[in-house]
Amino acid sequence: MIFRPYENRIARIYKLSGETQVTVASFDYDALGRRVRKIDALAGQTTLYYNDPEWRVLAEYAPTNNQQLRKYVYGNYIDEALVLIDTYDSDNSPVGTYYFLHDHLFSPAVLIGYDNENEIWIPVERYEYDAYGTARIINRGPDIALVLPALETMSFSFPDLTVT
Repeated sequence: MIFRPYENRIARIYKLSGETQVTVASFDYDALGRRVRKIDALAGQTTLYYNDPEWRVLAEYAPTNNQQLRKYVYGNYIDEALVLIDTYDSDNSPVGTYYFLHDHLFSPAVLIGYDNENEIWIPVERYEYDAYGTARIINRGPDIALVLPALETMSFSFPDLTVT
């Protein structure tokens, strides 16, 4: 179940356990309505978001040690994500760099990453859209789940093909 108290923004996602509401995730927004914090109650993780004036997420941080988790590079068009850099090391050095390939509407179509072992570029995720713009994310590759922040989607990954 989803709780949307103000301006139709998701504030809390919960499930019912009998008659008790168990929080799955909660979200906080700044004065402009941009999401600035996500709390995953099940995993016990909190993520802080740093946004630019165009409402795009530029970086994600862990609040406990202010460690940068991911950063994004955008192109000239609105939500035209070009690069996603995972920075999970304690010194914020890049662990993986992923590139978005776009379709004719500048919507992300494929997320690719470099496989050092085989020295080739491989698709990590593929994105398909219906006539109304609803995204369908297809994961493929080495047990990885990366999601564009603008898609507002939860994604789960398994070693073989997963559709969300």
